[in-house]
Order: sequence, then structure tokens, then C-alpha cells
Amino acid sequence: MSGDGKRPEPLLASIRALARSMLAVLQTRLELLATEFEEERARIAEVLVLAVCVAVCFTFAAFLLVLFVVVVFWDSHRLLVIGILAGGFAAAGGILFAIIRRRADEHPPLFSASIDELRKDRDALHEPPR
Repeated sequence: MSGDGKRPEPLLASIRALARSMLAVLQTRLELLATEFEEERARIAEVLVLAVCVAVCFTFAAFLLVLFVVVVFWDSHRLLVIGILAGGFAAAGGILFAIIRRRADEHPPLFSASIDELRKDRDALHEPPR
């Protein structure tokens, strides 16, 4: 070991290079997180718009169908028909609600890709050097 003072400079350069690498990894992960957030926001907006359109169309169709069936059976069994149709709509609503809950449960958690990448980074840092 020589006492010429040259030793700290390569060490400092290595630390700076390591810091630059860590910042680059962090920047990449944050960009991935932002991209995932934007994709999720766009997906939710699309689903909400479609759900509202579907709800409006089915509401009009259901109303007109109920009106048609009640008018057809007006003289004989109008109350029975109204009761049956109400029960049918309630059953359909329950089934659709169950489908929506299942779909929501199947969707991966928010930022799952970013979390997986950060987990891989952490695991890579814990591996012994080769």
C-alpha cells in the first residue's frame, strides 16, 4: 500500500457509478409504475363508460319489455306478471353482481408488475457476487 493518496479516487468513482446505477434502476421502476397507473386509469375509465352505456340500454329495454308484457296480460294476470318480471330482474341483477365481483377479484393487484420488478431487484442485490 502506498501513501500517495490515489486510493480514494477509484473508490469514490466506484461509489458514484453505483449511485448512478441505482438511480437509473429507480428511474426505470418509477417509469414502469407511472405507465401501469396510466393503463389502469384508462382501463377503469373505459369500463365505467361501457357500464353506463350498457345500464342505460338495458334499463330502456327492460322498461319497454315490462310495459309490453303487462299490457298483454292486463285483463287476466297483470299482478302476477309484474311480480314474476320483478323477480326475474332481481335474479338477473344478483347474477350480474356476482359476475362483477368475481371479475374484480380476478384482476391482478395495482402495480403488480412494478412490485415484481422491485422484488427481483432486491433478490439480485442479496445474491452473492460471482
